[in-house]
Amino acid sequence: MANQDELYIIQSKIDQALNLLKDAVDISIPLLDNEQRGAVIGLWEEFFAEFLSHINKKGQKTGYNLISLISLMRLMQG
Repeated sequence: MANQDELYIIQSKIDQALNLLKDAVDISIPLLDNEQRGAVIGLWEEFFAEFLSHINKKGQKTGYNLISLISLMRLMQG
């Protein structure tokens, strides 16, 4: 079981990642109206593919797949 320090580290990393992703979204949106649209979409597709692949690989190794443990219904309601 994770102790409070480990939970704090996880929360801190998630907060940092979320802030960086929000920045990337804010930079990406205006570029969707010009010739860089395809490149921007490609970058996001590459990111999501890599992220989901990492989760799946970790899930295969550990037996814990974060995607299957997260309630999408709860996320959509929030």
